[in-house]
Amino acid sequence: MPDTVTYADVEAAAHRIAGVVHRTPVVTSRRIDAQAGAQIFLKCENLQ
Repeated sequence: MPDTVTYADVEAAAHRIAGVVHRTPVVTSRRIDAQAGAQIFLKCENLQ
């Protein structure tokens, strides 16, 4: 079974990449929401 990622692991990773990566926006799409029947959030990592 793979190791479980903890909150501390995520915090440590965030500190390691701080100052290197850009914060990217989260957007929504009414069309995608309608097709999925749910609210979908898209993370724009293509702007990295």
